[in-house]
Amino acid sequence: LLLVKEKDGGVLGAYLDADLERRPSWYGSSLNFVFSAGPAGLGVFRATGFNDHYQYFNYGTKTLPNGLGVGGQMGNFGLWVDVDFMSGQSCTSATYAAPQLAERSEFEIEHVEAWVVRRSKREDKGRQRSAMDANPDAVAILEMANRTMYSKMVREP
Repeated sequence: LLLVKEKDGGVLGAYLDADLERRPSWYGSSLNFVFSAGPAGLGVFRATGFNDHYQYFNYGTKTLPNGLGVGGQMGNFGLWVDVDFMSGQSCTSATYAAPQLAERSEFEIEHVEAWVVRRSKREDKGRQRSAMDANPDAVAILEMANRTMYSKMVREP
């Protein structure tokens, strides 16, 4: 579950059924949805089947967007959190039949939270050798924030 609070006070987010995986293309599940919350209430927008642009997660590239996107098109995401966690974007999305979730299409981020609300499919594959193996989503987010993973340098092949 991804929650984003704008500096203007708006709250928006998404439920992502698929694990975060660094990929140069769209992936995910039609079980994903996006939402916005505010004084007018909660708006929840489910996948329409119009396309399969459920989620996008990439970093460390020069030719593709670096960050987390949900719905929409490359460059015009239904919900976008930039790799620096400082800025975001929200455009109308046919993927989720969603209006622009934020008041402005480009916004500054005050706070981001990510919650795991189900057992990861990767965790079901058996006992892992390190915390990095058991928590690949956390490693990906830390690497996206330019944190050095020192244990990668000393791990067994």
